[in-house]
Amino acid sequence: MIAPALALAFAFACTSGGDAGHVAIDDVAHEHDLDGTWLFTTGDDAAYAAPALDDHAWRPIDVPVALGAQGLADVVGPFWYRVHVHATDAHATAAPQLAVEIGELDSAYELYANGALIGGRGRVDEPRVDDPVHPAVWPLPSDAFADGHDLVLAVRGYRSALRYRRPAPAAGSK
Repeated sequence: MIAPALALAFAFACTSGGDAGHVAIDDVAHEHDLDGTWLFTTGDDAAYAAPALDDHAWRPIDVPVALGAQGLADVVGPFWYRVHVHATDAHATAAPQLAVEIGELDSAYELYANGALIGGRGRVDEPRVDDPVHPAVWPLPSDAFADGHDLVLAVRGYRSALRYRRPAPAAGSK
């Protein structure tokens, strides 16, 4: 979720252009939801946060649907999520303070905006510390949409074998 941080948590209302991991928002001054198809991979490489990374081979995944409900219940270790956000709003570069809200994530994570670390919960590196299911709001850098109105959000996580487990949602639910 992305919203003007001065007023409320920021969520992206998005439309998908049919390209997995890409969303478009039409007005950065209002709260929008980023739920939808993101990109996912296991493994760990700092380059995965870089906006120019070629992530076309990454697996499309539904956010916020649990990994277990998408055939990935056995994933343990480092993982990454990515989404490319395009602001069609001509005033995106002059937007007020914007922020990203991360809801329930059952693992430690770090959040990157255009390759820069902007927040996180728990500890992804050794010694690892899980911090499951604690929503948080992270301010975006003031120049988040400065480069052609595009923003790449990347979430680096570590999924512990001892992580909080909840039953998989019923089919068709999120």
